[in-house]
Amino acid sequence: MAVVRLASVSMVYRVDELSGEFGSRGGGGSMAGLQAPLAGSRVWTKICGLTDVSSAEVVAAAGPSAVGLNFYSRSARFVSDQQAARIAAVIPRSIFKIGVFVNEPWPEVVRRIGQIGLDGVQFHGDETVEYVAEFQRECPQVPVIQAFRRTAAGIGPLISRVQRCRDLGVSLAACLIDAWDASAYGGTGQTLPWRELGLELQTSELPPVVLAGGLNPLNIAEAIRDVRPFGVDVASGVESSPGIKDAARVRQLVERVAQSPARVC
Repeated sequence: MAVVRLASVSMVYRVDELSGEFGSRGGGGSMAGLQAPLAGSRVWTKICGLTDVSSAEVVAAAGPSAVGLNFYSRSARFVSDQQAARIAAVIPRSIFKIGVFVNEPWPEVVRRIGQIGLDGVQFHGDETVEYVAEFQRECPQVPVIQAFRRTAAGIGPLISRVQRCRDLGVSLAACLIDAWDASAYGGTGQTLPWRELGLELQTSELPPVVLAGGLNPLNIAEAIRDVRPFGVDVASGVESSPGIKDAARVRQLVERVAQSPARVC
């Protein structure tokens, strides 16, 4: 999918207003038919790392596009299947539920999709393209967000991976770009060099880009302005402690995203 750049009109893909939806909603493996752009829509917003029902209710009240449930056992935001099911039960249907997985056997991912009612998955570990292809053969209707941790080398490895996906017939709904950390797969609060990343993305043909890494209510507008992503993903930046969402911070972030220029890459 080519990067969309229109000088006269800012265009963005609004997931929850397009025909087709995630996963069991008939998404066809993509983030709700991203070929149909709508002018003047807000940047897609995912609040990740919910760990309890109270936090889930706080986040749902703010009205993000999606929430993330982390099934990586070594994460501070890990949730068991039972916790995830309780959280999913209080999330409105209008908010998409994304399961975050790190090097999990894909049959276990498939099981949780059905058991918990996930609308999409995010692979945030060292999963190979062949792994994603095998998963997608089993679950062709479930959108896949592929995470990439950017190093000082830039996004060249991501571009190569996306091409490899295309060669194998893998359809990625989005690429999530996070900051590299040798000791963790994500959720570290480290930011990316936004202007540099924005310039890289201008000349790259990638699936829709979701920006992550150290985002919070104070820097979200600057990050969106510099990168112009399809969406943003926030965890630690709206927390009072790992996994515990702060109501005021969540509301402030969602409001500031809504006020930001609607651009997409």
